Amino acid sequence: MLYQKVIHILAVAALAIPALPLALFPFFQPYSLGKTTLFPFFQPYTFGKTTLFEIIVEAMALVWLASLLSQKSSYADFCDTKKKKTIGIALAVLSASFFLSTVFSADVAASFWGSSARMDGLFTFLHFFAFFILLATLFGERAWRRGMQISVGAGTLASLYAIAQWFSAPFVVASGGEIFGTLGNPSYLALYLLFTIFLAHYLAEKEERREVVVLLYCAVAIQVIALLLTQVQAALCALAVGAAVAAYPYVRARITLWHGIITLAVIGAFIFLFSFSANFSKLVSLSEGGTSLANRIAVWNIALSGIAEKPLLGYGANNFEPYYLAQKNKGDAPLPATGETFDKPHNAYLEVAFSYGIIGLMAYFFFLWIVVRRAWRTPALAGACIGYFVFLFFFFDTFASLLMFFFVAAYLFSPSSSKENNAIALEKTVSPTVLVVGGLALAAIFFTFHFKPLYSAYFARQFFVHTSATGAIDETAKAKALHYTTFNTPFIERSILLTENAMKK
Repeated sequence: MLYQKVIHILAVAALAIPALPLALFPFFQPYSLGKTTLFPFFQPYTFGKTTLFEIIVEAMALVWLASLLSQKSSYADFCDTKKKKTIGIALAVLSASFFLSTVFSADVAASFWGSSARMDGLFTFLHFFAFFILLATLFGERAWRRGMQISVGAGTLASLYAIAQWFSAPFVVASGGEIFGTLGNPSYLALYLLFTIFLAHYLAEKEERREVVVLLYCAVAIQVIALLLTQVQAALCALAVGAAVAAYPYVRARITLWHGIITLAVIGAFIFLFSFSANFSKLVSLSEGGTSLANRIAVWNIALSGIAEKPLLGYGANNFEPYYLAQKNKGDAPLPATGETFDKPHNAYLEVAFSYGIIGLMAYFFFLWIVVRRAWRTPALAGACIGYFVFLFFFFDTFASLLMFFFVAAYLFSPSSSKENNAIALEKTVSPTVLVVGGLALAAIFFTFHFKPLYSAYFARQFFVHTSATGAIDETAKAKALHYTTFNTPFIERSILLTENAMKK
């Protein structure tokens, strides 16, 4: 079925995005030369990868729309059972609450588009909602298995890249001794790996071939090592909680005294070996953990004061930064000792409440509750979700985490996961007219929503690469980077200004 195959290919491409490195030919073209890269844009890890995902989802939606125009299947086919109707209602309520908060936002444009540093606006969330619906509707059993395999492979590649950073390999992009794989931030990587680790375990549970099971658990080991090397304490807590949830049914039903002794011995040996790493002292450091928690609490208090001021619909997405700066200038609230001029609440639940109000938070919790109820029958996926929710107490969602969460949620509500009717079958053929119209529609969407931000980000990166290499201001690249006024312009302007001021000194 041609339409379905195209959607499957596009979805698999989207799931592979987190593993894509910046350098196109890392062994032959060092990143420092700033030329041949997959994402030649300013803020490539967030803006570049999320924009690619949005374009892919738009293409998927157009293919789906073309199929619907040629037959009678519709979104109603997805809501063919009570459980599917429940998740559909939850998603609709969540979308409506986010939309209302955006309309009544302190800065509507900022809330709709989000920040290029975080890609956290309504525009991006709508793409994840569409991604969820498309996968839950159109993916069959083989497609789901392939998608999970690609996700596990992507997580393994990102982990291997991170381990290469730890050993300072010459072909990887590194920064200040941190390891962040292909996602640009240690916490981003750790949050993403929480899903791929449990997906690998889930595939291993369903796999009958011993050699494949061994391969999958090797992938788990590589990803756990990379997660520990990120030195993110919240990730370790989340992984431990998620593993406990995933293991509980088996422990309760099968474990014996000898099983317990062997398991504890293996865990003890692993911790003993890891303790020789410099990372271990930081990972278990109470002083560093206490300082980090104190900074988190300071930011949480600022978020709580904003929630109290606008409790129902909130300030709108991407409006915490100006509120944070206002509190900093007023001096009315204790500030974190981080020296940051901007920040996020570093608690996804407080951020949702600040951005979308109590109404949005309740809609968000309703959606999460529906997903968890569905996941509870599958221990491995329940462990992934619970670990993810624990991590979000100390961090915020990113492109990679949202990608995996909506992928897992879509699987839980797809026909294949519940042995219900097959996925919706789409038309087998496509006419030349549909191809032309679809191509023109995709081009129109691209030039309407993506061209200007990509243009600005491309020349902004050229400006910073040239400045770093030569020590001189590239006025041509600067002018082109600021030629259009887009949602990423403020961040580009600020970064250029900081660079120019630093050069003057």
